Amino acid sequence: MASTNLENNLRIGHINVRSLIPSLNEIKSSIDNLKLDILGVTESWLTEQVVPDSTGGMTVAKTDNVSSL
Repeated sequence: MASTNLENNLRIGHINVRSLIPSLNEIKSSIDNLKLDILGVTESWLTEQVVPDSTGGMTVAKTDNVSSL
């Protein structure tokens, strides 16, 4: 196995969760265990109540789904 300098590697992951707030501990554990620099999280049912203060300091970028019905 070749030696690599991990300081030059960016580790990115993605997870789709059904309920963001109750999953925060699991998400944080995944970030720590996998040593991720960036984790993208998709959640279809976010509400206005999900604000950065409720996510433990994680950055939240939110786009609402718009129904065409």
